[in-house]
Amino acid sequence: PQFVGGDGISFYLHGKSGQDFCIVFYSNLYVTTHFFGKRNPNMKRDFTWVQSLGILFDTHTLFIGAKNSLIWDDSNDHLSLGFNGELIT
Repeated sequence: PQFVGGDGISFYLHGKSGQDFCIVFYSNLYVTTHFFGKRNPNMKRDFTWVQSLGILFDTHTLFIGAKNSLIWDDSNDHLSLGFNGELIT
């Protein structure tokens, strides 16, 4: 995945599918990500995408994640949100 900072500088992360990574660790702010992807034998590295973000700030937690879907249906919400352990609907 690629992240672009406020100053326009790009950061590229190459994670491993099915793994979690801490991408921000600062005082009272932590941001972790969960990666997913598939190995293509014709390529030198896996392509990975961020499936979810977990954010801890002060005493609060925020979860933002993509729900798995075998068949895409635009009428279904494919986003999962949570705050302090409670599902946001």
